[in-house]
Amino acid sequence: MVAGRIPIQRRLRAYWLKMVAFTFWLGAAVTSAVLYNLEPHADILATAQVELYPVRAGTSGRIAEMKVVEGQQVAAGETLATLEVPGLTEQIKAAEAQVEALVGNLAVEGGERDRRYARDLDGSRARWLAATVALRDQEADLVELKVQYDRMTQPGLDLPALEVESLRVRRDALEAAIAARRAEVDALQGDMQRSQARARGLLDPATQAQLDALKATVDALKAQQAATVLVAPHAGVVGRAVGQRSDDPLTERSALPGVGSWVAAGDLVLTITPASTREAVLWVDTLVARRLKSGQSLTLQSLGGEAAAEVQRVGPAVVAVPPQGRADPLVSEWKIPVVVRTLDMELIPGEPLSADF
Repeated sequence: MVAGRIPIQRRLRAYWLKMVAFTFWLGAAVTSAVLYNLEPHADILATAQVELYPVRAGTSGRIAEMKVVEGQQVAAGETLATLEVPGLTEQIKAAEAQVEALVGNLAVEGGERDRRYARDLDGSRARWLAATVALRDQEADLVELKVQYDRMTQPGLDLPALEVESLRVRRDALEAAIAARRAEVDALQGDMQRSQARARGLLDPATQAQLDALKATVDALKAQQAATVLVAPHAGVVGRAVGQRSDDPLTERSALPGVGSWVAAGDLVLTITPASTREAVLWVDTLVARRLKSGQSLTLQSLGGEAAAEVQRVGPAVVAVPPQGRADPLVSEWKIPVVVRTLDMELIPGEPLSADF
């Protein structure tokens, strides 16, 4: 039996539905790929900003006391460490003794007039110093009140309104008192300068120049002594300086410089990192970057949930993406950084995120 040949028209009629279906799905796949590459999508990686506040040595010396450990929460203005400059205290005492000796040996004509001017100068200096000390104490109290107020008014805290208002009133009153005290200090400083001018008129130029030089030496030494106290420039968490290492970070109490360590003026001793942030950096290709504008809305995804955010600024150039911003940390990538800010959620510095426009 000889099989007959099937005409091509019948074959086409038998397979045309399959051909239409294949063409449809092929077109859908191509369209999806094109749209995926043209539009921003949720696979954009981001990282919460890590802002470091450096704490540097104000003078060269040895660490006499380290008052904090790594990971400790500190307030702005809190003392972190103190330095010891060998021989500094003795130098200050010697310079002050020279000043006192010179002043004690001054031979000024007109004894009663001299004594009156001296008493006037001493009284003016004493009043100015007392007012200055009181001003510094009030400024320190104001820093503490501001830190307390900022903590009590953080989002998410539900404290009695009367307690918060009472603290605000105390803060405002102290600010007004400090303003008045500063005006008083300025006025007393003017009185002291006028007293000094009258007293200087009784000294010969050579003696006056010697006295001024000695006083300048004392002031410089005391300024160096004040620089031995390291304070927190911002509230946050204490961290080690770049380059410091810990062999066992789980058991070691602190990787910060130990007591007795020598630091040079300007050396980075430790860092302060705020406990939270609202800014993040995401990395996009040039095609996406061209579509982004300042103020544009987006959503950030984190382990803590979703956060509404908006674009702050778009980077001006393509740069190397850090490992935490790459899909594969071992593969180098070059993209444009975009800084965004959350509207309703605090982020943990350094936490990984993803963005969805």
